[in-house]
Amino acid sequence: MSPLVSFPRSALLQVLFVCLSLPLAAAPPAGLRLGSARVEITPPLGFPMEGYESRKQGSTGVHDPLFARVVVVKSAETSIAFVACDLVGFVSDTVIKGAREKFGIQHVLILSSHTHGGPSTSIWDSYDVAGPDRTWPSPEKSWYAAAEEKLLRTIGEAARQLEPVTLVPALDFVYLGYNRRLVDDAGNTKMLWRNSERKPTHPLDPRIGLMVFRNAGGEPRAVIVNYACHAVVLGPDNLQISADYPGVMCDYVEKQLGGKAICLFAQGAAGDINPYDATMPVKDGAFEAVRKTGLAIGEKVVEAVRQSARRKGGAGKIQVTHDVLEFPHRWKPEKKVRVGMDTILFDRNLAVVTLPGEPFVDFQLDLAAKSEIEYTYLFGYTYTGDGQWADYIPTIEAASQGGYGAGYNTFIGVGAGEAMVDRAVINLYQMSGYDFRQMLDVLVEEVEKSH
Repeated sequence: MSPLVSFPRSALLQVLFVCLSLPLAAAPPAGLRLGSARVEITPPLGFPMEGYESRKQGSTGVHDPLFARVVVVKSAETSIAFVACDLVGFVSDTVIKGAREKFGIQHVLILSSHTHGGPSTSIWDSYDVAGPDRTWPSPEKSWYAAAEEKLLRTIGEAARQLEPVTLVPALDFVYLGYNRRLVDDAGNTKMLWRNSERKPTHPLDPRIGLMVFRNAGGEPRAVIVNYACHAVVLGPDNLQISADYPGVMCDYVEKQLGGKAICLFAQGAAGDINPYDATMPVKDGAFEAVRKTGLAIGEKVVEAVRQSARRKGGAGKIQVTHDVLEFPHRWKPEKKVRVGMDTILFDRNLAVVTLPGEPFVDFQLDLAAKSEIEYTYLFGYTYTGDGQWADYIPTIEAASQGGYGAGYNTFIGVGAGEAMVDRAVINLYQMSGYDFRQMLDVLVEEVEKSH
C-alpha cells in the first residue's frame, strides 16, 4: 500500500505538516524480556453488578472467578505492563503511577474484557463521574482499593521474573458477533439486541489479532488476543459473577498450550458489536452459550499460535507514544473530555493503539486500512492514564444516525474517534521513520500536476 493511498490529499497534507517537526525514530536495540502473573479479583457477594440498568440486585453467587492477568514486557528502550482484567472497565491512576514508581514500568495498559457478569466499577454512572466507588462494601475495606493493590502487587511479581522472549504477530478469523445497529436506507437506526438466528449485519470485523511471545526454547510464554465483541452472552437476569466468554477462552488457551503460558484478552472496538447469543436468559442455557462462544474463539487462537511457531520473531524494539487529548463534551460544550491513548510499535510489523472507552468497530477497520504496519490492532476499553473513561465513541456517521451509544448514552464530542485514529496513524508513520519531507514534496508535485 502506498503511504499516500489511505488519506484524501487535504487530510494527508495536514498529517505531513504536523509530522515535519517530529524527530525520526531511533536505531534498533536488542531483544525482549517478559514476566507474567495473575491474581483473582472476584468481589464479595452482594456487590452491585455492572452493565444493565434493569438489573438492580447485587450478585448472589460466583459461577466462575474473575482474574487479572499481567504480562510485563521490557526492551532496551522501554517497559510495558499489560494488565487484563475480567471487568466491565477499570480506571486507576494509582496502579499506573505505582507501577512506575515502585517497579520502573513506564507504560501500563489496564485492559478490561467488558464482561457484564462482573461488579460495578462506577466508571460511567453519570457524565460527571467524580471517580470510582471506593466505599463498597465499606470505606475501610473497599473492593476497588483492594483490587488496585492486587493489580500493583501482581505487576511487581511479573516484573521480577523476566526471561528472554521473541514476539510473533498472527491473525485468524472467527464470526462470533454481529453489528447491533440496523440502519435503513433512509438513515434510521433500530437496535438489534439479540440475533440468535445469526442474520448478517455490517460492519463487523472477524479478525483475531494475536501477539505470541515465545521463550528461548520456542514454547509459548504469553498470548495476547485482540477481538471485537461485547462480553454480553449473559443478560440482566444473571446474578452470578462470571468472566463471560473471554474467561472461557483464556482458560482453554492456557490449558491447551500448557507450561507457563498465560493468555490475556484485549477487547477490540466492540462498541456496536454483540455476540450472536447476546443476553441469553440463564434458564435457556446462557452459561452453555458462554462456553461454546469462548471455545469457538479459543480453538482458533490455539491453532494460530501453533502455526506461528514456524515464524521468526523480530529484533525486539518497542516504541511508545502517549498522547493526552481534549475534546468538547457533546452535550455541554463548555466542558472538556480529557483522554489518554497509547500508540505502540513493536519492531516495524506490529502496532497497538489504545482507546479508553467503547469505540465503534468502524474505527478498528479504519485504523487497519490507514496504517502501513502489517499487523495493526485496536485495543478498546483500555486505560493508560492522564484522563478519564470516554464511554461510547461513535463515528460521525453513527452519531448522525442516532441509536444507543451514538445518539444517546455517549458524551464525548462528535468526531473525537476519528481524531484519535488519525493521531495514531501520524504516530505510526513517525515511529516507522518515514521521510515526511520527501513525502510532502511528492504530494505537492502530484497536486500541482493535477491542476
